[in-house]
Amino acid sequence: MSLLAMQAPDHYGGGRTFTTWSYRVVEAMARLEYDVRFADPDGATNTPCARASRPACPTPCHTWSPSRPSPAAAPR
Repeated sequence: MSLLAMQAPDHYGGGRTFTTWSYRVVEAMARLEYDVRFADPDGATNTPCARASRPACPTPCHTWSPSRPSPAAAPR
């Protein structure tokens, strides 16, 4: 699992967002699939929607590289 942080420029308030990425499939130079979750600075999963009293956010969010279609999108 990887813990990543992104920080907005000062003119946008300088806020930080943390996420964790859990890798599902790694095929060098061909395919990368991973799940992304919102996290706190220590890597504990949280949901910004719950903090903001919004409807459900997808947790985790399954993501894939664009070099090939997602398995879910493949014709059957």
